[in-house]
Amino acid sequence: MWDPNLDTGIREIDAQHYELFEMLQQMEDMIAAQEGPAAGLSDLLKHLQAYVMFHFDNEERLMSQLHSKAGLAHMTKHYAEHRKFADKVAEIRQSLLSNSQQTLPDLAKFVRTWLQQHIRIVDKELV
Repeated sequence: MWDPNLDTGIREIDAQHYELFEMLQQMEDMIAAQEGPAAGLSDLLKHLQAYVMFHFDNEERLMSQLHSKAGLAHMTKHYAEHRKFADKVAEIRQSLLSNSQQTLPDLAKFVRTWLQQHIRIVDKELV
């Protein structure tokens, strides 16, 4: 569920963060209902993975426009965090495609924790 304390004040970014949390909630609902990849979870994960990359590209474009304010060191760290997250989601999704159901709760927990921490610390530092 979305937490208003995660608002950055940048409408476009906040809307994308909200959408990520909506997808995460859908994923958690499917997991709780014990619906497997054949029941749409695989499609949702594919969409989540694509949307994450779309969001990261948008956020990085915005950072590059504000380069003088954001600082090169912060941008480099921020980009690296984005790549590590995307790689981890891809790795877990691949495990799911090999029918590893035990990975589902791990994925949901990882995504929720990472998004909350990243927004609260790294994204807000940028703002």
